[in-house]
Amino acid sequence: MGRLNVLRNSLKHRGVIPSSEDIAQAKGDVSAFFTDATPAVFNVNLSDVDMAMLITRATTKELLKDAQDRAASGNIPAAMAGLRIAFDELIRYYGEGREIGSPHAPFGLGPTLGGYSDSNRDIDNKSGRQLESVTRVVQSLQAAMRIVALGIDYAQYADFDIQAPEATRHPDGTIRFVVDKHHKLLNDEDYRLARLFVIQSALQAARVDNVLHLMHDRNSATPLTEVSDAPEDQTWDGTTDFS
Repeated sequence: MGRLNVLRNSLKHRGVIPSSEDIAQAKGDVSAFFTDATPAVFNVNLSDVDMAMLITRATTKELLKDAQDRAASGNIPAAMAGLRIAFDELIRYYGEGREIGSPHAPFGLGPTLGGYSDSNRDIDNKSGRQLESVTRVVQSLQAAMRIVALGIDYAQYADFDIQAPEATRHPDGTIRFVVDKHHKLLNDEDYRLARLFVIQSALQAARVDNVLHLMHDRNSATPLTEVSDAPEDQTWDGTTDFS
């Protein structure tokens, strides 16, 4: 670390650009430092450190482990499907799970919209087809906005969505996915990047846990006896002339 500090000071204070040999040496020094220091400080080997350890949601961690087991066995398509299942479950949890049915769920953006169906309307006529198209658009918008509302990078999601097989839960409880030619060509690096995206998404989504906890506590709290349950219509007595 002393050699690294000398290089740092030379670059910062004297404008000396380190050589390729110096950079290689610094890389080795830093790797050796963390390899030696990590078990001493954290009681875990550096090679065993995984960002998934930071995830607090047990279901997500379990699904990621299932995916990793399949990747370790060489079944990358199944591992990618496992990542898809983990991500979809994560979004459903924040979009539907704890506040399902509540019109005030902050990350649900309303109840999940199903497919268009009206027994009194002929779906083949122009109005029916228009309503069906609008329903599909709103379904896509709701799914996208649930991701964006959690602060997840939608462009990265779009890449993940292309790579990972679609996974569908069937009425009997099984989850099935279709592996096409593209999925069979995926490699370990594709899986690593997709797994990193799911981990980052889980960590980002966890930042809103406090909002859900507050809403849950508010909805389940027993009101104080001296506080009326009825809403009160009051008039703001502060500044109003700010147009």
